[in-house]
Amino acid sequence: MLIYLFNIGLSIIHKVLYNAIKVCPTNNSDVISFQYVIDTCVRKIFNAISKEIVHECEIEFGVFPVIDIIDRRKSKFLLSYNLLCQSYNNCTELFDCQSS
Repeated sequence: MLIYLFNIGLSIIHKVLYNAIKVCPTNNSDVISFQYVIDTCVRKIFNAISKEIVHECEIEFGVFPVIDIIDRRKSKFLLSYNLLCQSYNNCTELFDCQSS
């Protein structure tokens, strides 16, 4: 039952985190704040005091560090942006468009 509640809580936290990343640009203090919220939730659920135990619980339950989540989202965006730019360049070459 505890694991089930933990998974529900984490899914809610991850949704909030993903939406926050979409809407707001993040800096280093934001990343630290998001990670603190996740660490605190894990600490309270498992009644853990040590950072090592908290991080071990996060690894066991598939909770990725916030910086990894942000980097993955940025990589996806940059990949789609790069593909869009390439297709635009291919179109301009195909139709021989030149800027004035």
